[in-house]
Amino acid sequence: MTQIRIIVEGESDRKFLKDYIKHSFEKELSNDDFIIASGNLLSKPANSIQRNTIEGGINITVLDADTDIEGTRNRVSREIQEFDLMIDNQFYIPNDDQPGNLETLLRRIINEERGGILDCIDQYGRCIETHRIAELRKFDEKAKVFVYVDSFAVGGQGKPDQVDYRELLLWNLDSEYLRPLYDFLQPYFSE
Repeated sequence: MTQIRIIVEGESDRKFLKDYIKHSFEKELSNDDFIIASGNLLSKPANSIQRNTIEGGINITVLDADTDIEGTRNRVSREIQEFDLMIDNQFYIPNDDQPGNLETLLRRIINEERGGILDCIDQYGRCIETHRIAELRKFDEKAKVFVYVDSFAVGGQGKPDQVDYRELLLWNLDSEYLRPLYDFLQPYFSE
């Protein structure tokens, strides 16, 4: 069987994709099926990507679109050329069409019955910003998602490798918002 390697930015992306692929395609992936790019730079994992290509493997990227999806696409394309990488297909989170990141996607697939919790977390974020205390950590979207997860007794802890994205109380992995990601992954993981 051809080895498929998914290049992702970090542990959170890897854990989400492992859970999503298991849920959607009933395929159990290991950490070895992923190459972590440490951000969305392909320079660090270039050797691993090239090795998989030489061994006849398939390399696909699932990276954050960030604030400028076209700029990110162009930068990644330049890196692919610069490091002479064979990338078979690319997807940019949240939906391959809009700017954003994993947290953008996660906010869109929160179980609708629990969405009000995120409103409370957003209010907390706005409140602490008004205090302008230099020592406060930045309360960004990543922090908000992990506070959401930690608010429940199920679904793992807010640590990237411990979140259970298959926990239906918290997440809707059948959300229509995930259709572009499903369509991207289907050729590689459907039988």
